[in-house]
Amino acid sequence: MHASITAAGQAGPRLPPVRNLRATTTQAPVSQTVVLEWEAPEPGLAMDHYVVYGAALSDFSPSQATLKVRVPWTTHLHSGLPADGRTWHYRVVGVDAAGRVSRFRGSTQVSVTTASRGLPRIPAGNLVATATSAQQPDYAAEFVLDGDPATFWHSQYDPRVPMPHALTVDMGEVRPVTALTYLPRQDGEHGGTVTAYAVALSTDGSTFTPATTGHWWALDTEGTFATWPATRARYVRLEVLAGYRGHASAAEIGLFEPPA
Repeated sequence: MHASITAAGQAGPRLPPVRNLRATTTQAPVSQTVVLEWEAPEPGLAMDHYVVYGAALSDFSPSQATLKVRVPWTTHLHSGLPADGRTWHYRVVGVDAAGRVSRFRGSTQVSVTTASRGLPRIPAGNLVATATSAQQPDYAAEFVLDGDPATFWHSQYDPRVPMPHALTVDMGEVRPVTALTYLPRQDGEHGGTVTAYAVALSTDGSTFTPATTGHWWALDTEGTFATWPATRARYVRLEVLAGYRGHASAAEIGLFEPPA
């Protein structure tokens, strides 16, 4: 990593800068994610890696403090940013298979401003959770809404019920909804941690429309989320398509509406 920083200021054969660097934001329920995308300096060029730099100051230099990541691909998610309306600035330096480095100061700088606040949370007191499978009574669906990360829902394992499993939250009324947060179990085990999911929405509890799909990391203990375009619904269904060790579990589920 230090070599990449040093090389950015050395003389010698240079790569052209990366092409079409762009930045967009994804509004998470309680934080922000900046999505960075770019293209190789030249079409078909064999690249070794890219070094992403970023800072809240527009006039910044390459350093350990501003280095965000080194990646072999042409995208990076700068996640977990506070929703404080701050403007972030980025440059990406390329390194090809021959060791040539694009010049930091010659690279394009892009800027993006995060939202000024997170998404409003739908009060848990208004919600009711049910599941297609639950190991009763110790791991019932209701535990995903009790505000206690020490309790959790777990799909039935005695006798075992095979995947998929679905957890449905009834908001009590039709209202706009745009995001879901998922907290894995917090007891030191990972059984049932959701790795592949689909979210579907319904106004009547019978007909569900797909909203989004995705993957989460099997060994993660931190909270994560799924977002979709704001849609009016009463029921939000989290279908667990795959889970660690073939089960499904969740400590807490939260729902969020779009900003007023």
